[in-house]
Amino acid sequence: PPRRAPRPYAEVITPRAVTDSGGIPVHRVDDKWFFEVPDSLVGRDVLLVSRIAGVPASLGGFTSAGQSVEERVVRWERQGTSLLLRSVSYEAVADDTLPIALSVASNNTGPILGAFPVQAFGADSATFVLDVTDFFSGDTPGIAGLSAGQRRQYQVRRLDPGRSHITAIRSFPLNVEVRHTQTFEAGEPPFDQRSGTITLEMRQSLVVLPEAPMRARYADARVGFFSLERVNYGLDEQKAASQRFLRRWRLEPSDPEAYARGELVEPVKPIVYYIDPATPAKWRRFVREGVEAWQKPFEAAGF
Repeated sequence: PPRRAPRPYAEVITPRAVTDSGGIPVHRVDDKWFFEVPDSLVGRDVLLVSRIAGVPASLGGFTSAGQSVEERVVRWERQGTSLLLRSVSYEAVADDTLPIALSVASNNTGPILGAFPVQAFGADSATFVLDVTDFFSGDTPGIAGLSAGQRRQYQVRRLDPGRSHITAIRSFPLNVEVRHTQTFEAGEPPFDQRSGTITLEMRQSLVVLPEAPMRARYADARVGFFSLERVNYGLDEQKAASQRFLRRWRLEPSDPEAYARGELVEPVKPIVYYIDPATPAKWRRFVREGVEAWQKPFEAAGF
């Protein structure tokens, strides 16, 4: 059927709307959920992390609540009166100023995870109101809790929309947090087999990444470190050379001059750990002490 044209803002975000303001305002109107995406975020890199927030008993492997099942970079793209949510890969790159960058882009087209017709435009057309209800409450590839292998193992037939729903969406200055329930019909569920059902609690985090990326730190094979690899087609070599970079915290000195003099400084953004509230009270002290024991090595690095 033809898509409905955008309507006046007040007809979509009605007085009944419950709004959570943040970097991407979220509106709930009855049983519908809307993102109001600012035009300034179109084309920006956003980190999308899919976590299982609640798992059924006996789910195979080492899957536990809170575990990330997928992490990807996505971007909003405008296509007429729709916004597309496209997955972006940085496994192959080339400097934008080089001719080879055109070929790299053409040979690394990212999948479109979702297409969202614009329901309404905000003031001065500076925002796009999108209905995200079906995207998060349905069986959307890329953000679902069960992999293809698990679906075969548990003989999953379909996601039951009547038993699947969005629990809550919260908006913050730099991120949006979505909590939703997925219920699948299954021939061989891992728990309570007579129910023929698998129910998962999922959490999606959309985090706007900084416009200015942090300086890359090259990995050295002589030093053990977690790292990641990419292929750079723009290097002046007779091959598509691979580069390996360290996975690290973005620690930047709040006072660069004092830091350069060797003085201890506060970081612009400190590293903060949160202790799971399910941690037994008698162990919390030791978990905290284990985290804080890292303070000395970071002081050696100037922070």
